[in-house]
Amino acid sequence: CICFYFFQDLINENIDGESLLSNLEDCLEQVFKTTSIEGRTQLKHIITEYQTRWSNYNIKQKQLKQILHNVKIDRMEIDETLNEINDWIIEHRYKLNDLINNLSLRDENRKRLYQLKCFSNDINVKQTLLNTLKEKILENDRFDIIQQVLNEFQEELRIKTNSLEEFVRTQIFIEDSKQSIMEKLKFLMDRLSLCTKTDCDLDTLQSRLNKIEEYKFELENLEQEFNQSYEQYQSIIEFNLNSMIKLNYQQNFEQMHLVINNGKQTIERAILELKHLCDTWYQYEKHNKIFVSWLNQTENQLTTFITTNNDDDNDYTIDYLNQLSEDISDKDKQLKELEELESLINDYDWSRQAHNTSILRERIIVLLGQCNSQLERTQQTVNFNQQWQSLVSIIHTLFETYQQQLIEIRQEQKSLIHLDTIQNIQQSRLQCEQNMKQLETLATTGFIHSTKKESIRTQMRTLKLQLNELNELFSTIQQDLRTRSQACELVQTCIDEMNLFLNSLQIQSNDNEIVSLTWIQNLRNQLDQFDVKSKRLRTVDSFLSHCTTELMRSFESMTNRFQVTRKELETFINENELFYTRQQELDVYLVELDRHLNYLTTNYETFESIQKDNRRELDIKLDKHQQLFQSIKEFDKQVAKSVQKRLNHLEQNSSLLQEKAMQTFTFITTIKFECEQLITDIKQMNDWLKLTDQQLNKYLIINLSTAEEKK
Repeated sequence: CICFYFFQDLINENIDGESLLSNLEDCLEQVFKTTSIEGRTQLKHIITEYQTRWSNYNIKQKQLKQILHNVKIDRMEIDETLNEINDWIIEHRYKLNDLINNLSLRDENRKRLYQLKCFSNDINVKQTLLNTLKEKILENDRFDIIQQVLNEFQEELRIKTNSLEEFVRTQIFIEDSKQSIMEKLKFLMDRLSLCTKTDCDLDTLQSRLNKIEEYKFELENLEQEFNQSYEQYQSIIEFNLNSMIKLNYQQNFEQMHLVINNGKQTIERAILELKHLCDTWYQYEKHNKIFVSWLNQTENQLTTFITTNNDDDNDYTIDYLNQLSEDISDKDKQLKELEELESLINDYDWSRQAHNTSILRERIIVLLGQCNSQLERTQQTVNFNQQWQSLVSIIHTLFETYQQQLIEIRQEQKSLIHLDTIQNIQQSRLQCEQNMKQLETLATTGFIHSTKKESIRTQMRTLKLQLNELNELFSTIQQDLRTRSQACELVQTCIDEMNLFLNSLQIQSNDNEIVSLTWIQNLRNQLDQFDVKSKRLRTVDSFLSHCTTELMRSFESMTNRFQVTRKELETFINENELFYTRQQELDVYLVELDRHLNYLTTNYETFESIQKDNRRELDIKLDKHQQLFQSIKEFDKQVAKSVQKRLNHLEQNSSLLQEKAMQTFTFITTIKFECEQLITDIKQMNDWLKLTDQQLNKYLIINLSTAEEKK
């Protein structure tokens, strides 16, 4: 390393040989002035020889400098590689400690073994890299240090890898032993399950009791085997495992011991429950037979009743179905007792009848559903018949009224028919049609027995035929009435009625300037009368085509007046409603104002006392402010004196500073003048040097030409 830096300094020291030659030529030009032509030729030869030598030297110097640069790059790469190897060793030493100090279960530890083997492979790669670097540089102290650290880490890795492999083998041995015991225990409990969880009858219960007692003896032998193996496991665990894994295995062994104890308790409990099951079986069979017999009898009775009384909708049918529904609900209590007995069997599934009560429950639900369905069907039939009869009686009454009105108007056909009579007939016709639509809707959506549908349809067809006949009669009467004289008379009567109605209206403002809700309601009642009269106007639309032109103009004028008056009334009502709303808001504001006036009147003395107290406090604060203002004036005077003194002192100092500034300015002016003279001298010197250079070049050319002539 010392030789490297010495060689580098040597190259850098001689790098300016050409500049030295250049300076030498400048010096020789001054010597040529006092040297003969022969001396100049010899000097020129010597200078050319040395220039060649210096050029060769500079070429070799550049080559050496490039070699030195390459060596420097190689040294940097080697140092960087050694640093990376050292960092890798430090980093993987920490990883090795983490992998060894925080051991876990078997599968996780196998992954750690794989990682340690990967570390070993990486060490071999690093060793190969070090050997490659040693071939490039024979002697380097860092190679030995890194090689020693790498060998120590490799040895440490080998020791800890062997330790971890031993630990994994111990884990495998412990877990295999535990798995073997657990499999034996599971096989024993499965055989116990075959004895307790499969279908059987009463005759095989005793033989199963004997079998379970044999299983109990086998389980005791398994417990002794577990206790013996547990002592062996305990010594291995204390020797190989750390505290956390030891605690984990300790908990697993305790769980195994708990499972064995639970198995013993399960066998003992199974023996007791098998004995209790025999007693429960007899009671279950007894209650089950009684309940099934009643259920079969009730189902047959309900089926027979539904078949024979399907179309009856009398009170006897409803009473019978209600009583049957109550009986089924009472039997639900007996079924619950039977379910309690079955639940004792259902817990173990030892009976072929284990799900019998669920089937009985489904049959009870179906039976109760049939009863309720039939009851609902009967009730719907009763309700439908009542609605049907009521609506049919109403329709018959309306038909009779409609028919009577048509007969009367037909008898008075020669005389003038009043407008109200025609309107009443149209109203009766509309009511008949609406009720017929309701009857059709009821016949479509209502509940009807299949046996009664045809009679309902026949009755509907009869009613429709009657209504069509009445409507045809009314159409014939209307055609007879539409003559010009009668139409004109009807329209004129309508015009007179509307004019009389409009003249009777009184739309005027309230003189009291107070709008009341009653007065607004009266105005709205008048507006409602316009709707009634509008219906009157629509009844004469079909007769306008038979009237004269003058009468049609009168009707149009009356209609325009009717619409204008209605709009005026609507506007007048809206204005009065708005006025009424603002009047209510004004009343609220007046009440609020009265409340504030009362409050101010009541608290006047209190406000006056508060004002006196505030004035007294203000006087006290004003005195304090005057004292403070006086103090500020005195302080201002003192400050003014101090400032005056300070100004006098500053004037003295400023005069001294001014003198110093003048001296400095004079000095700077002198230096500036000298610099300008120096710049002038330098320019003159440069001009002289240029002139001298030109003359020397001339002399050199003359000397060279003279020397050539002599040759």
